[in-house]
Amino acid sequence: MKTSKIRLAALILSMVMTLGVGISASAEVWGKAIYIYPNYVWTADYDNLDSRTGNYSSVYARCLSLFPTSGNETYKKIKCRVTNSYDLIISNTYTLNKTSNSWTTIPLYEGYLSANTVGFEFCGNSVNDANATVCYSGR
Repeated sequence: MKTSKIRLAALILSMVMTLGVGISASAEVWGKAIYIYPNYVWTADYDNLDSRTGNYSSVYARCLSLFPTSGNETYKKIKCRVTNSYDLIISNTYTLNKTSNSWTTIPLYEGYLSANTVGFEFCGNSVNDANATVCYSGR
């Protein structure tokens, strides 16, 4: 009986430790496939949400790949901006280049640094539609 209780306690402890590691890991979305609408229309931010710690004055975004749905290759970059949970734009618009090997740092406007959830909106640089793979982190 005592051995069973020890095993149960060890199992519970290992589960708590595993969950704790997952919760404390940085919130980051890696390799999300998105559709880029034609005619410079922004994607909906509620499709691309991430949580924030509020410890940083900026967020990160990156474009891993970008390709047209049909026709000639016209895309080399997309635009990105950040919104809060009230759908207010809380950053300037930044360009994400598909050939970049690093994150783009997007500073948030003063007064919105404590936003717990941020949305990332993306827009094309062409009248044509495209598919992209993006990453973003609310930090």
